[in-house]
Amino acid sequence: AGGAVVPANNIVRFNTLTSQWSILRFGSGNGVNGVVTQIVVSGNALYVGGRFTEAKYNVVTVPANNIARYDTTSSEWRELGFLGNGVDNQVTAIAINGSDLYVGGFFRQTNLGNAPVAANFIARYNTRTNMWSKVGSGNGLDNLVFALALSGNDLYVGGQLSEANSGGTTVAAKNVVKLDTLTETWSKLGTGAGNGLDSSAFALAGSGSTLFAGGQFRKANVGGAGGDGRHV
Repeated sequence: AGGAVVPANNIVRFNTLTSQWSILRFGSGNGVNGVVTQIVVSGNALYVGGRFTEAKYNVVTVPANNIARYDTTSSEWRELGFLGNGVDNQVTAIAINGSDLYVGGFFRQTNLGNAPVAANFIARYNTRTNMWSKVGSGNGLDNLVFALALSGNDLYVGGQLSEANSGGTTVAAKNVVKLDTLTETWSKLGTGAGNGLDSSAFALAGSGSTLFAGGQFRKANVGGAGGDGRHV
């Protein structure tokens, strides 16, 4: 009330000291042309994921298939990929480990437009080389990813899945799985014959040696001595 409306296409900035809204822009640009579902900050880089095909700065649009980078210093949008730009379907999760950006979602290919890389539902983007690559010795997972969480060198992946390392030696993993980012190996989460959750995981958070998982499930350690998780 009493302030001017700020036109902002699906992404906007709020200053907590001045209580002012402002657009992410360069010139007359003001956002992306579709839905944003994930935002991660690393230094001066803001990584934006979702369901869109371009970001805009000035009067020029930047091709950006479902993921883009915004430089908070220069106020410019950039595509992710070496002569390519993004992934072929929605991005739902992003996690950063040094120069490696892990991306999860509904996609099957990355670096669209130039030598696409097959990557089923999860992929890695190197911020130094501007190159996409698959994760693990296979090419990803067998179904959708909804959440990513890093704890040290371990990347935890949650979604609607039943195995990891598709195309290679597969690992049975019910809706949640772990990747060792140093050895590029997948492993289940569970004891004995248990290997995950009985339905989808939508949220993950790590704290020391503890991983918290939230979703639509009722039982954890599925296949083993399962307990009633009641969604968390």
